[in-house]
Amino acid sequence: MVVLGLVIDRSASNASVDACKTERATLITASMAAKTSNKVSNNAETWRDYVDSDFLAYFEESASGFDRTTLDEVPEDDCGTIGPTELGE
Repeated sequence: MVVLGLVIDRSASNASVDACKTERATLITASMAAKTSNKVSNNAETWRDYVDSDFLAYFEESASGFDRTTLDEVPEDDCGTIGPTELGE
């Protein structure tokens, strides 16, 4: 039983890391899409035009990009903040 418990716990942990990485990639993609759209069409789009912020679980917008909000669930080493470089700044 102990082995099965460790497998389930590790599987849940991996799922959280994967979910965080997916949200991270989504925010980077949305930011780059808005930036590209603004260059092409002189729009004033932001990442919020592509992602509903109500559904963010791991990140929040900051002055320099996106900061992690739930460090205890997924360590920042596994899924870090998003800085200006990754956002094409």
